[in-house]
This record gives sequence, C-alpha cells and structure tokens, in this order.
Amino acid sequence: MLLLFLISCGKQSEENVPITNDNTEVRNICDWRSCETPFTMVETRSYIINGCEIIATYSIEICPNSVSVRDMSFVFTSSAACNDQNQVWNQFWTHGQTLQANLAYNDFYRQITLLIQDYIVSNVALPSTTNAFQWIETGCHTLCKHLVYEDGGDKLRSGDGSRNSTFNLYHTICGESCCIRSTEIIWKDGIATLGESTIINARPCIMKPVNCPEGYYDSNICLPACARL
Repeated sequence: MLLLFLISCGKQSEENVPITNDNTEVRNICDWRSCETPFTMVETRSYIINGCEIIATYSIEICPNSVSVRDMSFVFTSSAACNDQNQVWNQFWTHGQTLQANLAYNDFYRQITLLIQDYIVSNVALPSTTNAFQWIETGCHTLCKHLVYEDGGDKLRSGDGSRNSTFNLYHTICGESCCIRSTEIIWKDGIATLGESTIINARPCIMKPVNCPEGYYDSNICLPACARL
C-alpha cells in the first residue's frame, strides 16, 4: 500500500501490496442517514489526480433530501512515474517526519473525495429535493510500513530481511470517530451544483489496537477522521 503526496502523482504500480485507504465505517457511532431506507448503489470508477490514475470503489446512499458516500477504498493503476514519486513520499518516514507523511496521505485522500463528490453531483440522477451531500468518515489513522523485496517476496514469507528491499507506507485504523463533511446542493434549472461545506466533528477518536503486521508504525500519531476532509 502506498503513501500519497498532496500535489503530484503519475500512475503507480501496486508493488505486491493492495493499496487501500483501509477504511471500514463504524455505523453505530456515525449513523447520519436522513432516511431509514436509502437507495444504495456501489460504484467503481477511475479518477486522475495530477496524472495519477486511481480506481475508487464506494457506496452511494440516496435519500430524498441528501446523498452520502460511505466505505470508499482505492487502488492505483500501474505507472513508473508514480512508483518513482513513492520514493519521495517515503522520505518523510525515512527522516522521521511521520506526521508530515500522514498529513500528505490525508491531503491526497481529500482530493479523491472531492473528485468523487463532483462526479456524483454532476452525473448521478438525484432527486430534485436533494439539498446536501455528506461524506462520512469514521476512522482515525496512523501509518504502517510494508517492506517490499526486489524478488517480489516479503518479510513475512522470506525470513530475515537480508535481501534488497524498499518499503511502502499505508494507512491503518488506530481509532474510531465520526466526522461528516456536509456540502450544500443548489438547484438551478434542473441542474445541481455544490455550495458551501461544513465539517462536523461528531465524535473524537476512541483509540483501538493498531493492526500493523510488520510492527513498523508511529504509535504517537493517530489522526482523527476529520483530518481526511
């Protein structure tokens, strides 16, 4: 899983590790549906940020007055350009700048959410009564480091780690919280556009054990869900 930088990216190979935002929604602490039985659809689409193509999968829930996105994950398509850029992102970690690395990941994630939001409002058939778009986040995050070996193996399968290797960073959940970015939807002549956004921090982080199999993570940093929005 790769760490993403906030402004530049080409296409990225997966380096034997699935890349995902590791986001699993905690419904019991962040159930902000505006209707009991929303129309739900799961969508997978390609989005490009500064030349970096990602494939995002997410759930869309449509109620008469609102539309929300939950449980978004994403992977990169293969590209030497983003593979090279990954080395720049990893320098944050190499130089002990774990907070900066985590913030950079959050900033790229935020850009993905905005692209998805824009696409849905422009292309999905919404009721004309829809007046809000909600992006819901429920995880607090820290970073894990995953070793990737030149021969395609990994440390967990291959012993002492003496072979040539690089590493990739990825987000993992370190707590539960509830944050909603609510954006006004404005209708004019049957066309929906986006207005002002408000971020609601409905619940601070409740810490939980970190699932980082190789043990390389910064235990001092656990950013709340709102850091992604």
